[in-house]
Amino acid sequence: MRRALLLSTFLPAFLLATPAHAECEEDGSAIVCTGTDTDGFETDADGAILSVVPAATVSAEEDAVVLEGMDSRVENQGLIEAGEDGVVLGAGGTLVNDGTITAADDAVDGDELDDITVVNFGAIEGGDGDGNRGVVLGTGNRGTLENYGSITAYDEVFEAGDDALVTNEEGALIASGGEDGVQVQLNGDIANYGTIYGGLINGDGIDIDSGTIFNAQSGLIESRARGLTATEDGAEAGIDVDEGEGSVEIVNDGTIRGEIGILEDRGNTGGHVVSNAGLIAGTGGIGIDFDRGDDIVDLLSGGTIEGDVLLGEGSDMFAIEGGAVMDGSVSLGAGDDDVYLDGLFGAFVGGTESTLFDGGEGEDLIGFDLATTLGDIVGIAMSEAFADATELTFRNTDGSTSIIVFTGFELFDIEGELYSLNELAEAIPLPGALPLFASALGLGGLLRRRARRS
Repeated sequence: MRRALLLSTFLPAFLLATPAHAECEEDGSAIVCTGTDTDGFETDADGAILSVVPAATVSAEEDAVVLEGMDSRVENQGLIEAGEDGVVLGAGGTLVNDGTITAADDAVDGDELDDITVVNFGAIEGGDGDGNRGVVLGTGNRGTLENYGSITAYDEVFEAGDDALVTNEEGALIASGGEDGVQVQLNGDIANYGTIYGGLINGDGIDIDSGTIFNAQSGLIESRARGLTATEDGAEAGIDVDEGEGSVEIVNDGTIRGEIGILEDRGNTGGHVVSNAGLIAGTGGIGIDFDRGDDIVDLLSGGTIEGDVLLGEGSDMFAIEGGAVMDGSVSLGAGDDDVYLDGLFGAFVGGTESTLFDGGEGEDLIGFDLATTLGDIVGIAMSEAFADATELTFRNTDGSTSIIVFTGFELFDIEGELYSLNELAEAIPLPGALPLFASALGLGGLLRRRARRS
């Protein structure tokens, strides 16, 4: 129903019967293209409405359809093909495509212009060479893309400025051959239910300055570039947050994958939030890499992070629920950081020592959910797997045990009480625990009274 309304709103019924082999013909502000038109159509009139009917073709050696006036509209149910740009729109323009648009250069060009909307049910194909893009709005603000079909190009597939709104529906495809799949600037709002691919040469799945990204259970956001970690350009990511002060909130129920899963460019000072119930995978060994700012990563039950999590400078928080998998280590960097463990510890891969939590510099805390008691701690020892690290062994609710391995943490919150590591060793009813830690770790400096951080 929605598709029918979009495609018929401005298409007069009597024009659908226009004889074949006619070129694009004007009737007031309406232009209807039937049959085959080989020299394209161009107008700078405001409010122009051009319709390409089913089985019709509009082609040109240069730009095929050019509606440069404000608030113009193109509705395509046929074929638009161009030696240069496929469709050129003015500010406030709208394209509804239920056919095919193919261009040697940019498929849809609204470069630097505001308030352009593209709704795609068909196929939009930019050129396959360097500089050839799909839907390009450049720095144009308030651009909107609704994709139910496929959009492909060699360079950026969708590029827009601030306040962009992107919806990629289930079964839809956005795919770049060499650059970013989606590139937007500040306050972007992206919802993905389909597939977004960054390029095979370079390119992130999504490149964003600030805003929100929702990736549904059916969604895949992936950079397909590999082997760039040691190059001048550096690794590409499933999601890349550009340098600046912008913050990004990412909710992932699907899959985000890249040489780095989620990457913050160096120089970004914003704090970011990642809530993951799906898969975040770093094929180069890093799942999440944030530089500075107060970042939050919430690894929910059923979620997996493959690769290390690096949270850098700032007061960061990493929370993990039982039933989640952290396949890598977690480094929280400089700052007063918190790790929260909720639901006990089926959380760690195989219940083994493969995950190291490193608090880094600052006063760092590990907190346990309120169901955890001192009696659930059944072992405390120096780690054999990681130098200068400590391991606590816990009894799970099903009677099994799991291990958390950590270094650089000064405070431990159990049953709402704060302990230093030495105080925790004293409080646990384990023979010889205190002498072990006093001699092995030199914890005399940690014998301060319990007090919450101010």
